[in-house]
Amino acid sequence: MRMATITKRYVTIRSCRYWLKARLIPTIPSLLLRRTGLVEGRKPNLYVSASVASASATKADYIRTRAQDDEFYKKLVTDYIEEFGAIGRKDIEELLLSKLSDALSEEQKLDKISNLLSSMRRAGIIRNDGTRKASSWVFAGKNAG
Repeated sequence: MRMATITKRYVTIRSCRYWLKARLIPTIPSLLLRRTGLVEGRKPNLYVSASVASASATKADYIRTRAQDDEFYKKLVTDYIEEFGAIGRKDIEELLLSKLSDALSEEQKLDKISNLLSSMRRAGIIRNDGTRKASSWVFAGKNAG
């Protein structure tokens, strides 16, 4: 395989996609690619930026790997609770797993859901009325009802 070269002035979309696919980006070129706006994410999980995705016809892949704002996921959970009164952990996972970034592993997605629930609990938005094994998340305090 031929390695693409990178200089401060010249980076091809083809070389960027090749390096990302092979996960061969060393530290200095990854910094350069990030500064030029060609990649996003943290090393070693870099992915092409929106500009590269639009130029290389991988827009759908870009949207699937880009993370949404936590507020988006919180809104999904609160909308569910508003509609149905309570939500269990299994329902939360069913609701959110498909919405989380494809760049995350299954374990990372479950951790993200746990962190999201914890932050909502600490903020006083929701509380767990169930047990640890059979959780039942409902609105906390003023929002209850």
